[in-house]
Amino acid sequence: MTAYLVYTPEILIMISALLALLFDVLDSKKLAGGIAIILNLVALVIILGWSGITGSILSLPQSGGHGLFYFSLFGYMFQIIFIIVTVSVELTTLDFSEYNGIFYALIEFALTGMMIVAISGDMVILILGLELAGISTYILTGYIRKSELSVEAAMKYYIIGSISSSLTIFGLSILYGVTGTTSLWLLNLHAGYSYIPKNNPLLYLGFSFIIAGLGFKIAMAPFHMWAPDVYQGAPSPVSAFLAAGSKTMGFMAMFIIFLSAIFYFAPNLSLLFGFFAILTMTTGNILAIKQRNIKRMLAYSSIANAGYILIAFSVDTPLAVAGGMFQIFSHAIMKVGAFIVVAVVSVFGVGESITDYKGLAKEHSLLALSFAIMLLSLAGVPPLMGFMSKFVLFSGAVQAGGWYILLAIAGVLNSALSLYYYARIVKYMYIDNPEPGKHKNKKISMPIYSYISIFVLVVIIVAVGIYPSPIIGYFIHIASQYMVWR
Repeated sequence: MTAYLVYTPEILIMISALLALLFDVLDSKKLAGGIAIILNLVALVIILGWSGITGSILSLPQSGGHGLFYFSLFGYMFQIIFIIVTVSVELTTLDFSEYNGIFYALIEFALTGMMIVAISGDMVILILGLELAGISTYILTGYIRKSELSVEAAMKYYIIGSISSSLTIFGLSILYGVTGTTSLWLLNLHAGYSYIPKNNPLLYLGFSFIIAGLGFKIAMAPFHMWAPDVYQGAPSPVSAFLAAGSKTMGFMAMFIIFLSAIFYFAPNLSLLFGFFAILTMTTGNILAIKQRNIKRMLAYSSIANAGYILIAFSVDTPLAVAGGMFQIFSHAIMKVGAFIVVAVVSVFGVGESITDYKGLAKEHSLLALSFAIMLLSLAGVPPLMGFMSKFVLFSGAVQAGGWYILLAIAGVLNSALSLYYYARIVKYMYIDNPEPGKHKNKKISMPIYSYISIFVLVVIIVAVGIYPSPIIGYFIHIASQYMVWR
């Protein structure tokens, strides 16, 4: 029985999903969301203990492979990100009447899939985790059935997600055919790829399909076309969950599959990921400039951030991977916060057009300040968390030397480019006057739970930006411990 304690976080989250369905039958929305949040926080406390960040309330699982699963600080760090994002979204939706127990059950099932991906040590388990999260998010995207945009976004996301899954599974099947095993932890951390013929063309074919399939998951150019439509059409809390949670899950899957592969097959895969990094960050930032819808702009900025993170895959050193993890954590916190602000301001009659944010600071100063902090952090303005995460990531590329310095230069130039469209919104909020009739909806109760969520996220952004040393050191420790083949 004690052997199953290592799966306590996942079990708690599954229980919360089932309880949410029960409370939906009893028509108790607040109870469904409250129980889900509480059980998620208990799971978070357990994982924080296992990660060494706090004291452990349960015995620490033995690090390493356990059949179908692989337990490591690397996986726990991603699980922490998943739970923080989920709790932030669930806390926000308590303020909105349209989200009931079924919504919380779906988001908990999606979280369960993400948690499984983070500790998966086998191709089959990885696929199951990806699909559980994927199917749940397809439904969440079309949750507002009366909205044509929401239903359209769900259909697009379902079609693209199906293609993504097909490509990924086909690529993994080729990898299995070449290696003779479905065990990812065995390939990555035990035998490695050293015994596999490096000139086997089937291996590169399999990698190509996997990169394309997971490229859709992380919205990597040129596989990004679905993201703006889906983020715009989905309910804002769901957009937050997709941009911060689902995307992070895709990166976790890529880390599991490709980190050691890049080491053994460098410079081939390294050059490929470097190309995708520059293409993705440049495409996202250039297209974000011309956007007039706030959610589409945030979608393209999310694409650009995927490009920054891909630098870690190209460089593939402990410092670069630590920077990539830091950027993933930073982006998840900033992006979920930004979409939550978009959801909250809609309560006050603010539309989704960027110009609708004119004069927001005059009517809702706290919301405007929070949004400004998040946007400036996304742009990489010091002393906020987004600046520190990019600094560590780009430093990893500079430290590696050679052509990797070009990746750092591209990242800095793209960050400067992104400052234009982020600062434009800040200018609208603080300098321009509001349009007549905007920001005046006072007939609703204050979204207190959303304010709590936003406050916590802003505190993280500012605190980590001002004092980043502990988290940087922790990420470097995790990367060094995970990359044992280095």
